[in-house]
Amino acid sequence: SGGSPADYDVLATLYFGTRDCKNGLEALDKATAGKEATVTQLKFKNNCYFQAKDQTRLLAVAEELMRRDSGNKNWFNQVLAIHQEHKIDELAIFEMLRYGFDKDFLDSEADYLKLADKALDVGTTAEAQRVLEKGISKKVIKNLEKAQRLLQQAKDRATEDAKTAGQLDAEAHAGKNGDTDVRLGLRYFSMKQYDKAADSLARALTADRVARVKRPDDANMVLGISYLKLNKKADADKAFNAAKSDTRMAPAAKMWQGG
Repeated sequence: SGGSPADYDVLATLYFGTRDCKNGLEALDKATAGKEATVTQLKFKNNCYFQAKDQTRLLAVAEELMRRDSGNKNWFNQVLAIHQEHKIDELAIFEMLRYGFDKDFLDSEADYLKLADKALDVGTTAEAQRVLEKGISKKVIKNLEKAQRLLQQAKDRATEDAKTAGQLDAEAHAGKNGDTDVRLGLRYFSMKQYDKAADSLARALTADRVARVKRPDDANMVLGISYLKLNKKADADKAFNAAKSDTRMAPAAKMWQGG
C-alpha cells in the first residue's frame, strides 16, 4: 500500500512473469491510474486477455496497439481475425483487407483472394489486378490456377474500364444519380486517380444525389482513403467520421482513421 505508480509497474511485471494475470492486471491498473498505458503495458494486457479469451477487452487493446505500435502487423491480424470470427459486415471486412494490403500486412492466401474477389465484385478491377500480382510475387498465393484465372479476368476488365472511364464520367455529370457517381469514383480509385475519385464520391454524397447511393457508409470510406492518398487528413477524418455513423462500417473506419 502507498506505493508509487513505478512501484506498481514493477510489481505488475513480476506478476506477469509468473503468469499471474489477475494480480498483474490489478497492479497495472494502479500503475497506469490517470495516465495512458505504455505499449509494453498494453502488450501485457493483450496477452492476459488472449489467455482469458476475453474478446471484448482483447479487441479494445489490440485496436489501441494498432494505433500506438502501428508498424506491427500482429495487431492488425488480431483485430481482423476477431471481426472475421464475429462475421461483421462484408464491406467492412473488405475495407479492413484494403487497409492490410495498403500497409503490406496481409500474409494469408485466403485474405488476398478474398480482397481480389471483392474488388472485382465492386468494380475496382485494377485494384484486384494489383492485389493478385502482389500475392503471387510474394508467393503467398499458392493456388496459382485460380489466381491466374482471376488475374486475367482483372486485367481484361481493367483495360476495358480504363477505356470507358470518360464515357461514365460524362454520364455521371449529365445526371443526378449518386450511384453512377459512386461507380465512377470507384473506377478512378482503382486507377489510383485519387483526386478524381474524391470529386466523384463527394458529389455522390451531396443532398440531391445521395438517395440513390446504396451504401453511403462505404462511399465515405473510399472517399476518406482517397483523401489520405492526397494527404488531406482533415477531409479524410470528416469522411471516416461519416462512415462511422453507420455501425456496420464503424470498425473499418476506426482502423483507417487510427492508422
